[in-house]
Amino acid sequence: MRLAFCIAVKNRSCILVDKEDSLSFLEHVSDKIVDCPELKINPWITKEGQIALPLLPKMIRSLMSLHQEKDDWVLVIVDYNSTDINLNEMLEYEVGTKIPWHLEKVTEYPFFDRGGGLAKAAHIAETKYKTDALFFCDADLLFATRDVIDKAMETIQKQKFYYPIFFSFVLADHSKGLWRDTSYGCFASSVENYKQTEGWYHNVSWGWEDRALADSIPETQKVRDYVPGYFHQWHPVKWEFRVKEYPIKEFLFKDAAVKTLRNVS
Repeated sequence: MRLAFCIAVKNRSCILVDKEDSLSFLEHVSDKIVDCPELKINPWITKEGQIALPLLPKMIRSLMSLHQEKDDWVLVIVDYNSTDINLNEMLEYEVGTKIPWHLEKVTEYPFFDRGGGLAKAAHIAETKYKTDALFFCDADLLFATRDVIDKAMETIQKQKFYYPIFFSFVLADHSKGLWRDTSYGCFASSVENYKQTEGWYHNVSWGWEDRALADSIPETQKVRDYVPGYFHQWHPVKWEFRVKEYPIKEFLFKDAAVKTLRNVS
């Protein structure tokens, strides 16, 4: 079975952010936050005191470290005119000829559109690479073990949708985190089953494209699972960071994702 990893991205490969008291933004879930000193890292700190986050390269490197000769994988990345690094050069270095990969550059739309990008990635995976299955990923995940991929393949073969729950780091040094059981943005399914869903909505702000798609799938068809070794890297939690690359900056809830992309200036 050929599996395509689908990612939509804008400026998530070499970003510089100010230090943040992330816990102050997470008081509503403080009871879920746990210490994980065994996973602690040393963040990259610039001379100016900012934190450097190579999110996508670390994610790609972690995925490639798990690739085995038996795996029939494809990587499709849809990039919304990132300016932080040369993505093509990064992929040549991190992936090279290990697996087939495709970088689709969207230049006619200046903002990020996560839902639209993932829909485009799925179309490319099916039409160009004839993939059987899709694994939709965020650009800031980490794959420490094969468990999430193996479970995804098992679930797909049972004709169901796999919704793994990742452990999300809430501090820059990854010493604290929580299980992000409210997220539905990453999932795996067969191509045919994916095409039976509502599909990815376009984003004009942060959020809701994942829930719109997930809500179109019967609960009996979803396999929801906590997966050790499947992580979300830290980045600032504050709202200004989350909506930075989107055209609309206020919190829109359901209006953040729409079926037809609005004209926005």
